[in-house]
Amino acid sequence: MKKYIYLLIIIILIECVLIGQYVGIGGLFESDQVQVFYMDYNGNINFGNRLNANRGPWKIAISNKGLVVVGHIAYFPPDLVTLTILKIDKNGNVTKIRDVNLGGKCYDINITQDQRYVLVNHQIDLPDNNYDHGISVLEITENDVITPPKYFLSLLNLNISFPNFDVNQQGVLLGIIQNPLYILNLDENGNLTYTNNYINLQNVSASDVEFSPDGKNFYVTTWKGIAVVDVDENKNVSLWGYVDTDGSQPVEISVTPNSHLILETIVFSNIVAIFRNNDDQSVEYKDKINTQTLPQPIDITHDGKYAVVGSGYIPGQCTLSVLKINPDESIIHLQDKNVIAPYDMHYFALYQLPPTSVDNNWQLYK
Repeated sequence: MKKYIYLLIIIILIECVLIGQYVGIGGLFESDQVQVFYMDYNGNINFGNRLNANRGPWKIAISNKGLVVVGHIAYFPPDLVTLTILKIDKNGNVTKIRDVNLGGKCYDINITQDQRYVLVNHQIDLPDNNYDHGISVLEITENDVITPPKYFLSLLNLNISFPNFDVNQQGVLLGIIQNPLYILNLDENGNLTYTNNYINLQNVSASDVEFSPDGKNFYVTTWKGIAVVDVDENKNVSLWGYVDTDGSQPVEISVTPNSHLILETIVFSNIVAIFRNNDDQSVEYKDKINTQTLPQPIDITHDGKYAVVGSGYIPGQCTLSVLKINPDESIIHLQDKNVIAPYDMHYFALYQLPPTSVDNNWQLYK
């Protein structure tokens, strides 16, 4: 009898390790919770617990040490919370640390590649129904503590809004408005300043932006397709051109760690389009893959082996689709997993757990 008990314990321990290689955090938009899910190295998804994170969890960013920043689009009394800070421990357990009030609702969040700063695009509510709008810079200490904002750059004077942005390793910040795209500069001390750099997208509305990990391009989703923008060593930017998506409008975009593949979800369709970034920085359409339901958010694991796509357009239905990215850069659709909840998961982020003594095959993508 003892042998069977010991064997059962060993099986449970192995299963826990295998299921928890990747951790996902998704905001259940019409609730006050975030959903934790786990994916093993075979692309199998299991759902974990839910954590209370105030109303309207929206954009999510995760540092490479497991510090999770959840931004809230709903900002109403008595909560008045802009951000919720969570922490993923080495075993994949997720706990809530604290709430942060920056004065208004959050539109977007990014963590710099050196893991030193959190940049939050948010509103600040003022008396008499007035407001300010801009980007706050929060510092991450060596002990994984997020400090109060050290810098706030107001964008209200420019008469623009920045619903989405991204940061590359040179510290260049791209803010998206309808047209054009403005470039901001973030220095090593966390100071955010205007520049004279901007790009006119020729009256094309933009919705999402993503820098390539090698820092040579950024990609913008527009109704004309993907706008490809080149970045040189001096941070000068130029429009390379557009890549057509068969007349469909892309929604969200994600790039593999080696900068070779660009994956985008298409509005009101079940298609994920795949593009190849060539050695000469030109971009070409490669393939497309179907998912079970209408996709919106998409994220790629840190090792570049999987992409997870979430549905965000059907009320009361949320499905996570797992795509496997093979070494030859072909992509296959592995599975679909339904979230057991009457909520939409508009955005989520993935985190890869560090190696453990049980798993010796783990390698950080290089």
